[in-house]
Amino acid sequence: MARCSVAGGLTAVSVSCLDAMRWHIRLPPTDQETRKEIYISPEDGGLFYVTTAGGNMHITLYSDLGEDCVRNLGDCLVKALCDEARRIDIWLGTTTRIAAAAGGMFESLGRTLGEKDRRTDVTIHGPDQVARMLTRAFGRGASRANKRGGPS
Repeated sequence: MARCSVAGGLTAVSVSCLDAMRWHIRLPPTDQETRKEIYISPEDGGLFYVTTAGGNMHITLYSDLGEDCVRNLGDCLVKALCDEARRIDIWLGTTTRIAAAAGGMFESLGRTLGEKDRRTDVTIHGPDQVARMLTRAFGRGASRANKRGGPS
């Protein structure tokens, strides 16, 4: 992890390499409850910004969902589950191309939330076709968890 020094001293900015060409940047908090992060995957042009406050996570994509960006989003969503987020809003922006792995990841998220009987509200906003596809994948996962009897 790297820290960035400025004239006023050490800041709370940290940069982590998640693996080859995938980066996570944690920005200084604006208050006690708000966490701001940036995920970058330069190989596929992936970029999204995350704000978390009071159990709510807001994710805004500024790119298409390439393979590395999907992996970054997966890391971000796992963190949301670990932090027991109550609401996750995903804004796809102008995303038009998505890697095949994106559907599987959203299906897995839906299934995991269903199996754990979690009350996390997930909403996907964005270009109609892409948002519908990812929402359907999430729904498939949730319905499969329900067919298996819900919480395990």
